[in-house]
Amino acid sequence: MVRSPSLRPRAALVIAAMVFCTCVLGQVVARGQESSSASPSRVLIPDQYIVVLDDHADAQANAQAAGQKYGIRLLHVYESAFRGFTFRGSAEIARAIEHSPQVEFVAQDQAVELVAQTLPTGIDRIDADLNPISHIDGIDERVNVNVGIIDTGIDPLHPDLNVVGGDNCLGGTSFVDGNGHGSHVAGIVAALDNDIGVVGVAPGANLYAVKVLDDNGSGSFSSVACGLDFAAHTRSDRDPTNDIAVVNMSLAGVGSDDGNCGKTNRDVMHKAVCGAVAKGVVVVVAAGNNRADASGYVPAAYDEALTVSAIADFNGQPGEKGKGQRINPDQFASFSNFGPDVDIAAPGVQIFSTYKDGGYATLSGTSMATPHVTGTVALYVSQNGAATDASGVAAIRQAITTPGGGYCVAQSDPRGFAGDPDSFHEPLVYVGPPVASAALLEAAVPARGGTGAASPLELYAAAPNPFSKTTTLRYQLAAERRVSIGVYDLAGREVRRLLDRIEGAGPHGLTFDGRDGRGERLRPGLYLVRLDAGGEPRVRRVVLSP
Repeated sequence: MVRSPSLRPRAALVIAAMVFCTCVLGQVVARGQESSSASPSRVLIPDQYIVVLDDHADAQANAQAAGQKYGIRLLHVYESAFRGFTFRGSAEIARAIEHSPQVEFVAQDQAVELVAQTLPTGIDRIDADLNPISHIDGIDERVNVNVGIIDTGIDPLHPDLNVVGGDNCLGGTSFVDGNGHGSHVAGIVAALDNDIGVVGVAPGANLYAVKVLDDNGSGSFSSVACGLDFAAHTRSDRDPTNDIAVVNMSLAGVGSDDGNCGKTNRDVMHKAVCGAVAKGVVVVVAAGNNRADASGYVPAAYDEALTVSAIADFNGQPGEKGKGQRINPDQFASFSNFGPDVDIAAPGVQIFSTYKDGGYATLSGTSMATPHVTGTVALYVSQNGAATDASGVAAIRQAITTPGGGYCVAQSDPRGFAGDPDSFHEPLVYVGPPVASAALLEAAVPARGGTGAASPLELYAAAPNPFSKTTTLRYQLAAERRVSIGVYDLAGREVRRLLDRIEGAGPHGLTFDGRDGRGERLRPGLYLVRLDAGGEPRVRRVVLSP
């Protein structure tokens, strides 16, 4: 994977990077895009085993007893997502332990892989900046939801991230991100709305950095299970303030769904996912970047997880301008996995976000698509409350993936996409207000000519923006027309009519003072300015500061 970090918050970086989501029980490694015509194969970790105990067994006692009896090295003890432990030792010892009382099964550990304030195109594309819960307006008001990033860790000192805690599942104590992947994912979910760097889908959400992959992007199913166990434990301890509502897992391995939470095919990661879901944790996962059916990769294949594919979007708007007035729809990403196990799609190409060491970077992959959906779940939880059990998680998944419910649109929608290679047409995540998006945003960005000449109709960006007292709106007409200009809130209601008259060709301008039609000052926040000239609309966003 090629990546170019930057320590300059306002510098936009473009990196031809692809982070793969190809999971195998065991190690996790970041790698570049490649075709996956060959059948995936598991990568086993030598002399490393995971013991799954009965649901009511004492994990600590069993682990200590096995350690004393066999002289094994204990790596993890699981007590919340499921009961069990991981150890390093021989296959002979593993077989002996499997015959012990209270042992459900023993599985050899396997490898997993990473799937690898400017408004990022992905945030713009799903209109998170128009969501009243996101409330993106340059003012640091935070979404009070706990989110777990099960990844390479997070940069806890990054000025654009609100990291409140975490855990290290690799044998250390620090959850600092030495790779960059986890910090990048975290920024897409929840970068602060603080007028620097970037902004996330759920700005300022409380981030828990769960480090299950090392600085080279390597980890194991046992370390991922440890991360899920940490998240599940927050839902059963005595501290209600640390309850993790949703976790992001932009990683993957080879495997399948046995329909029995891993009990039949001895899949410990599946067992851990089911255990976390049973505690009310929504698990959002990457489909993978193998151009293959996601049913051969885990956790993407698990029915209990919310699986995310990727689309390619380069301008933050639905579609790309084609010949003449034609708008070509955004396309399903060429690298993304697909199939009936995929639940929803999100932008995943050239996504600009936070990075390690206080920097920013641009990466691509279903790794980057997944946190758009994780942030969307956080918005849902902020408004409706967290799940408390598996049925509650299923209800959230249903709400997020049902077009018309306010969290996604169908592929056939004008805001949707094309090119899905299968017949299972997952929707596209979308959190913009339905009324405002339908009535106002059909022309949010002026048409761009290819000759450099002025457009027949232009509404230019307001200046200054954000503003506290007044801002100037400039526009240009190609011919004499009746022009109306209105200011709208995010519910699509007109709060002020600024102008309604016939105007001649050429440049024009007017001033908006942040007041409604009655002369009262509007509440600080995001508003839409819509210009209509002879039935042709243009829309710009303005932010009123306190």
